[in-house]
Amino acid sequence: MLLIALQLAQARRADSSEAVAASLRRELSGLADTMDATTKAIKERCARLAEVIAKAPVVTMVGSGPNHGTAQYGAAKLAEAAGVFAAGQDLEEWSHVERFAYPVDMPVFVIAPPGRSQQRAARLAEQASRLGRHVIAVVDGNETDLIAHADAVLPVHGAVREEFSPLLYHLFAGYTASYTAQRLERLPFQADRSSS
Repeated sequence: MLLIALQLAQARRADSSEAVAASLRRELSGLADTMDATTKAIKERCARLAEVIAKAPVVTMVGSGPNHGTAQYGAAKLAEAAGVFAAGQDLEEWSHVERFAYPVDMPVFVIAPPGRSQQRAARLAEQASRLGRHVIAVVDGNETDLIAHADAVLPVHGAVREEFSPLLYHLFAGYTASYTAQRLERLPFQADRSSS
Protein backbone atom coordinates (compact mmCIF):
# COMPACT_ATOMS: atom_id res chain seq x y z
CA MET A 1 0.00 0.00 0.00
CA LEU A 2 2.89 2.33 0.72
CA LEU A 3 4.31 1.64 -2.72
CA ILE A 4 0.94 2.45 -4.28
CA ALA A 5 0.85 5.68 -2.27
CA LEU A 6 4.29 6.62 -3.61
CA GLN A 7 3.16 5.92 -7.18
CA LEU A 8 0.00 7.98 -6.69
CA ALA A 9 1.99 10.87 -5.25
CA GLN A 10 4.25 10.83 -8.27
CA ALA A 11 1.32 10.70 -10.67
CA ARG A 12 -0.44 13.63 -8.98
CA ARG A 13 2.58 15.89 -8.73
CA ALA A 14 4.44 16.79 -11.86
CA ASP A 15 7.30 18.20 -9.79
CA SER A 16 7.86 15.04 -7.70
CA SER A 17 11.29 13.57 -8.08
CA GLU A 18 11.83 10.03 -9.33
CA ALA A 19 15.05 10.01 -7.29
CA VAL A 20 13.12 10.67 -4.06
CA ALA A 21 10.52 8.01 -4.88
CA ALA A 22 13.24 5.50 -5.79
CA SER A 23 15.01 6.21 -2.51
CA LEU A 24 11.80 5.60 -0.54
CA ARG A 25 11.16 2.36 -2.45
CA ARG A 26 14.69 1.15 -1.64
CA GLU A 27 14.12 2.06 2.00
CA LEU A 28 10.92 0.01 2.09
CA SER A 29 12.46 -3.02 0.38
CA GLY A 30 15.44 -2.81 2.72
CA LEU A 31 13.15 -3.36 5.69
CA ALA A 32 12.83 -7.08 4.92
CA ASP A 33 16.15 -7.91 6.61
CA THR A 34 15.35 -5.56 9.49
CA MET A 35 11.99 -7.25 10.01
CA ASP A 36 13.70 -10.63 10.03
CA ALA A 37 16.25 -9.50 12.64
CA THR A 38 13.49 -8.02 14.82
CA THR A 39 11.42 -11.18 14.60
CA LYS A 40 14.38 -13.28 15.71
CA ALA A 41 15.02 -10.93 18.64
CA ILE A 42 11.45 -10.84 19.97
CA LYS A 43 9.93 -14.24 19.32
CA GLU A 44 11.16 -15.98 22.50
CA ARG A 45 10.56 -12.85 24.56
CA CYS A 46 6.93 -12.79 23.38
CA ALA A 47 6.59 -16.44 24.43
CA ARG A 48 7.80 -15.56 27.95
CA LEU A 49 5.49 -12.52 28.09
CA ALA A 50 2.50 -14.73 27.34
CA GLU A 51 2.58 -15.94 30.94
CA VAL A 52 2.18 -12.37 32.23
CA ILE A 53 -0.48 -11.49 29.67
CA ALA A 54 -2.47 -14.68 30.28
CA LYS A 55 -2.82 -13.78 33.98
CA ALA A 56 -4.01 -10.24 33.29
CA PRO A 57 -7.71 -9.42 33.05
CA VAL A 58 -6.94 -6.46 30.78
CA VAL A 59 -3.98 -5.15 28.77
CA THR A 60 -3.28 -1.69 27.42
CA MET A 61 -1.10 -0.79 24.45
CA VAL A 62 -0.07 2.80 23.90
CA GLY A 63 1.59 4.59 21.01
CA SER A 64 1.54 7.94 19.29
CA GLY A 65 1.65 9.28 15.75
CA PRO A 66 1.83 6.42 13.25
CA ASN A 67 2.07 3.97 16.15
CA HIS A 68 -1.25 4.89 17.71
CA GLY A 69 -2.59 2.57 15.01
CA THR A 70 0.05 -0.01 15.95
CA ALA A 71 -1.24 0.06 19.54
CA GLN A 72 -4.79 -0.48 18.33
CA TYR A 73 -3.66 -3.28 16.04
CA GLY A 74 -1.79 -5.01 18.88
CA ALA A 75 -4.81 -4.78 21.15
CA ALA A 76 -7.03 -6.23 18.42
CA LYS A 77 -4.70 -9.21 17.95
CA LEU A 78 -4.85 -10.06 21.67
CA ALA A 79 -8.64 -9.86 21.72
CA GLU A 80 -9.12 -11.84 18.50
CA ALA A 81 -6.54 -14.56 19.06
CA ALA A 82 -6.58 -15.03 22.83
CA GLY A 83 -9.85 -13.51 24.01
CA VAL A 84 -7.96 -11.11 26.29
CA PHE A 85 -9.55 -7.70 26.69
CA ALA A 86 -7.01 -5.23 25.37
CA ALA A 87 -7.25 -1.56 24.48
CA GLY A 88 -5.06 0.52 22.19
CA GLN A 89 -4.66 4.15 23.21
CA ASP A 90 -2.71 7.30 22.43
CA LEU A 91 0.15 8.04 24.85
CA GLU A 92 -1.28 11.30 26.11
CA GLU A 93 -4.82 9.98 26.46
CA TRP A 94 -3.58 7.01 28.51
CA SER A 95 -1.85 9.44 30.85
CA HIS A 96 -5.10 11.36 31.36
CA VAL A 97 -7.57 8.45 31.50
CA GLU A 98 -6.51 4.78 31.60
CA ARG A 99 -3.72 5.29 34.11
CA PHE A 100 -6.45 5.56 36.76
CA ALA A 101 -7.90 2.13 35.92
CA TYR A 102 -7.38 -1.03 37.93
CA PRO A 103 -5.76 -3.49 38.26
CA VAL A 104 -2.65 -1.69 39.42
CA ASP A 105 -0.29 -4.26 37.88
CA MET A 106 -1.97 -4.15 34.47
CA PRO A 107 0.44 -4.84 31.58
CA VAL A 108 1.09 -1.72 29.49
CA PHE A 109 2.89 -2.04 26.17
CA VAL A 110 4.65 1.23 25.31
CA ILE A 111 5.36 1.36 21.58
CA ALA A 112 8.00 4.03 21.03
CA PRO A 113 10.12 4.21 17.89
CA PRO A 114 12.68 7.00 17.57
CA GLY A 115 10.84 10.18 16.69
CA ARG A 116 8.85 13.04 18.07
CA SER A 117 6.97 11.08 20.75
CA GLN A 118 9.81 9.00 22.16
CA GLN A 119 10.64 11.35 25.05
CA ARG A 120 6.98 11.50 26.03
CA ALA A 121 6.81 7.70 25.86
CA ALA A 122 9.78 7.44 28.24
CA ARG A 123 8.06 9.75 30.74
CA LEU A 124 4.86 7.71 30.42
CA ALA A 125 6.81 4.48 31.06
CA GLU A 126 8.28 6.03 34.18
CA GLN A 127 4.82 7.14 35.31
CA ALA A 128 3.31 3.71 34.59
CA SER A 129 6.13 1.97 36.45
CA ARG A 130 5.64 4.21 39.52
CA LEU A 131 1.93 3.27 39.44
CA GLY A 132 2.85 -0.44 39.61
CA ARG A 133 2.08 -1.30 35.99
CA HIS A 134 3.95 -4.10 34.23
CA VAL A 135 5.65 -2.00 31.54
CA ILE A 136 6.61 -3.69 28.29
CA ALA A 137 8.76 -1.53 26.01
CA VAL A 138 8.59 -2.01 22.25
CA VAL A 139 11.61 0.12 21.35
CA ASP A 140 14.87 0.36 19.50
CA GLY A 141 17.23 -1.88 21.45
CA ASN A 142 19.62 1.03 22.03
CA GLU A 143 16.99 3.31 23.61
CA THR A 144 17.86 3.67 27.29
CA ASP A 145 15.46 6.18 28.86
CA LEU A 146 12.34 4.08 28.34
CA ILE A 147 14.08 0.74 28.90
CA ALA A 148 15.14 1.94 32.35
CA HIS A 149 11.48 1.83 33.42
CA ALA A 150 10.45 -1.39 31.65
CA ASP A 151 9.83 -4.81 33.16
CA ALA A 152 10.30 -6.39 29.73
CA VAL A 153 11.77 -5.19 26.44
CA LEU A 154 10.85 -6.22 22.91
CA PRO A 155 13.78 -4.77 20.94
CA VAL A 156 13.27 -3.57 17.39
CA HIS A 157 16.36 -3.82 15.19
CA GLY A 158 17.38 -1.32 12.56
CA ALA A 159 16.65 2.29 11.83
CA VAL A 160 13.45 3.29 10.11
CA ARG A 161 11.79 6.63 9.51
CA GLU A 162 8.88 7.29 11.85
CA GLU A 163 6.37 7.18 8.98
CA PHE A 164 7.41 3.60 8.15
CA SER A 165 7.95 2.47 11.76
CA PRO A 166 4.65 0.55 12.10
CA LEU A 167 6.09 -1.97 9.62
CA LEU A 168 8.64 -2.97 12.30
CA TYR A 169 6.90 -2.06 15.53
CA HIS A 170 3.82 -4.24 14.99
CA LEU A 171 5.74 -7.51 14.75
CA PHE A 172 5.41 -8.34 18.46
CA ALA A 173 1.59 -8.34 18.31
CA GLY A 174 1.01 -11.57 16.41
CA TYR A 175 3.55 -13.53 18.41
CA THR A 176 2.30 -12.25 21.75
CA ALA A 177 -1.32 -12.99 20.84
CA SER A 178 -0.51 -16.47 19.53
CA TYR A 179 1.56 -17.50 22.54
CA THR A 180 -1.05 -16.08 24.93
CA ALA A 181 -3.80 -18.05 23.16
CA GLN A 182 -1.71 -21.23 23.47
CA ARG A 183 -1.09 -20.62 27.17
CA LEU A 184 -4.82 -20.04 27.76
CA GLU A 185 -5.74 -22.97 25.49
CA ARG A 186 -8.00 -20.77 23.40
CA LEU A 187 -8.69 -20.71 19.69
CA PRO A 188 -8.86 -17.45 17.72
CA PHE A 189 -12.23 -15.71 17.51
CA GLN A 190 -13.58 -17.95 20.30
CA ALA A 191 -13.82 -20.82 17.81
CA ASP A 192 -13.50 -23.26 20.70
CA ARG A 193 -16.77 -22.08 22.29
CA SER A 194 -19.80 -24.21 21.62
CA SER A 195 -22.60 -22.18 20.11
CA SER A 196 -25.85 -22.02 22.07
